[in-house]
This record gives sequence, C-alpha cells and structure tokens, in this order.
Amino acid sequence: MADAAVLPNKISGLEGRLLDLRYKMAKLQKLLPSRAKHQSSDFEDRNFRARFYNRLWRESAAGIGFDYRELGYGFWAISDPSGNEVRGRGGIVDLDSNVALYLAGNKPVSHRLLQGIEGYRAPRFQEFRLASIGKAINFLNEQQRPCVIKPARDTGAGAGVITGIADENALRQAAIAASVHCKDLLIEETVEGSSYRLLFLGGKYLHGIRRDPPTVVADGQSTIRELIETENQRRYDQGEQIVSLFTIEIDQDCRATLQEQGYDLASRPAAGKTVIIKRVVNQNAAKDNVEVTNHVHPSIIATGIQASAELGLQLSGVDVLTSDISRPLDETGGVINEINGTPGLHHHYLTVSGRDPDITGRLLRYCMATASRPHAL
Repeated sequence: MADAAVLPNKISGLEGRLLDLRYKMAKLQKLLPSRAKHQSSDFEDRNFRARFYNRLWRESAAGIGFDYRELGYGFWAISDPSGNEVRGRGGIVDLDSNVALYLAGNKPVSHRLLQGIEGYRAPRFQEFRLASIGKAINFLNEQQRPCVIKPARDTGAGAGVITGIADENALRQAAIAASVHCKDLLIEETVEGSSYRLLFLGGKYLHGIRRDPPTVVADGQSTIRELIETENQRRYDQGEQIVSLFTIEIDQDCRATLQEQGYDLASRPAAGKTVIIKRVVNQNAAKDNVEVTNHVHPSIIATGIQASAELGLQLSGVDVLTSDISRPLDETGGVINEINGTPGLHHHYLTVSGRDPDITGRLLRYCMATASRPHAL
C-alpha cells in the first residue's frame, strides 16, 4: 500500500472525473436486467414480505383479543377493546419519532452521541465521499487489514455494505457501489466474530439471535452461481412455510466473500463443501438464525438499553459483533455495530428452532398501553 502520510484527502480532478463516471455507470448497471434481478423481482411479485407480516400481525392480534384490519398498500391498523389503535406498515410500527429514527439511521452521529455510555464500543471508522476518498485510503493503510465500506446513513437491510476491502482498487470499487445508495460513506475496521441482533422495547430486553451469513452446500457439479440460483429458487418455492424475505443478491460483497475463500461464481467446489456467499448477513434464511436470548452478557444488555434510551428509541434492534456474546465486549474486542430504529421483526421469527417468541404480541400490548396514557401539553 502507498504511504498514508503523503496521500491527499481530496482526489485530483482527473481521478474525480473517472470516479464520477464509474459511479454513473454503477447507477445505470442497477437498472439493467440480469438473472439475479429477475429472480429478485419474481420474489417481490410473490409478496413474501407482505404475506409474512400480514399473517404475523393478524394472528398476534387475534391471540390477544385485538381487532386487525388491512388498510391497503401494506398498511394495517390494530385496535384493542378500549378503542386504542396502533397503525403500521409491514414490520414497521408507528411508535418512535422521526427525529429518533433519523438519528439512529445516521451511523456517524449516533456513534458520537453514544460514545460516553458505559460499555459502549463502536468500530473505528472514517467518514468520506467519493470526492474525499483519500481519507478512506489513509484509513485503510493505517489498519493494515481488510475493512468494510458502507453508506453512512438512511439505508437498511445491508444495502451497499461491502466487506473484505483489502486494497485501494477494491476500496474504489466498493465506494462507487455504496455511493449508489448514499453519497455519504463510512470505512470501518473489520471486527472478528459473529453478528447478533438484540431487540429492546420500552427499556427492556426482549430477544436475541445470532445471524450467520448465507451459505450454500456444494454438490460437486454445480457452479457457485448455479448453487445461488438454486437456493433462490428454493426460497421462491417456499409457499406458506416462509424461510426468508430476501433472495441472495450477487453483488460486490458476494464476489469479495467468495474471493476470500479462493472461489468465484464459476467455481465448482467439492461435494459437501459449505461456501459462505456473503459476509453481510441480511439475506440469510431461517436456517442461519440461532436464538441466543438467554446467553447475552448482562453488561451488553445494559449498554443496549442505555444506547436505545439515549437515541430516544422505544423499539430498537442493537447489532453486536463479537466472538462470544456471553462475555463483556471489552474482553472480546466486540463492538456495537449500529442501532436500528425500525428493526426487522422477521429475524426473530425465522430461526432454526421456529419458536414463536411472541414479540409482536408484547409490542401490541406496549403500544396500546402507551396510547392510553394521557400526554402532557
């Protein structure tokens, strides 16, 4: 790598024009048809997300004597016998303020707000844009190990997140791809360990899962691209037994993850070999999610409660990266990766065990209790 001390934070005019051209090409590329996009479009046409959440809310409401009605276009309303009502869309509930949600969705701001909380550890990061990519290059050189590129704000479900960035060329490609989602970017250190999602409501810890990355098992004949298409088809054919709300997208994180393992999309691994498809876990399936509710260290729970309160969130999903969720973060080098203001509730239902954690039932009771309280002027 080049000497970080002599790299400018801003790029030259020529390089800037080249990056801008490649950025525009990347935006155009997202509009072009492909086999993976065709599968993803078919998947969305089947409305797996809407079907999953509509059934979840309907059954949860009926189980506690509440009335459920669909309002159209994915919106729903649930009321209790006293006339209190809560509305939502899909997995999102009208509970937290827009300011709190925007704060949580802005990773640099939320990390800075939370750094004084006891036990709070965030990954080291550097903010940048394509025009100031020299900052990211300097950061990568200082780490001397692969890093992560991601949008800095206003995205979700792992959109634009790319792992395994080991050199300047990969960094530029990742920054261009991430910029399609948001022009404000972060480069972060890579933190070893598993990804955990901890769910909090009203200052209490509800549920925890370990989210493993999506994988395929080789048959000795198919290419990895074909194995991904087969897995996507399995999800497409899942019927009422929904196992995932996403297909696996072949993107830069996918290619980088395969390269780390010595593969590419045309590789044919030996039969029985498990291949990690992506490090970003959002497109995994029920087989990849393991409940860990009773194994989380109390100090991590306490930090999650304080962090959620500091951001003004009543409902939050706290993402933790650590090698051992049963030990304090300062012992393992683990971090709070981010705080999610509209956490996907499906993660906690689509698990290996298939156990019903009754999260939506508890959430509805909480919303009704909150709605019935008098509000001070």
